[in-house]
Amino acid sequence: MISVGEALDLIRAAAPQPRGSSQRLSRELAGRVLLADVTAAVSLPPFATSAMDGYAVRAADVPGVLPVVARIAAGSPAERPLAAGEAMAISTGGVVPEGAAAPPPRSQPAGPSLRAPMRSSPSRTLARTAG
Repeated sequence: MISVGEALDLIRAAAPQPRGSSQRLSRELAGRVLLADVTAAVSLPPFATSAMDGYAVRAADVPGVLPVVARIAAGSPAERPLAAGEAMAISTGGVVPEGAAAPPPRSQPAGPSLRAPMRSSPSRTLARTAG
């Protein structure tokens, strides 16, 4: 067995080496590799969004049953901040309210008059960060 460092050395030795840099049109890039990182000029979207339909809740409020006080549509923010002891139904792509943990998924549609049963703590993996 070889060490991780030795394995990395073997991989690096077998990988093709850059032969210099040049500017190309994107349609000419097949088979090429980037010599430097590419970064976007702006973050899109500029806010954290829900990766799936769920409920925006505070981590301290779960598990429990919380009143659903609002709905957050895709691309839209909540009309008011999320308060302790409440949940907001959030659609995929909805703006995650400040102070909310990532939305736990939901299997049933919710309305303002329903209550959201929260059985486990929310996971940050259910929200996409800004950018």
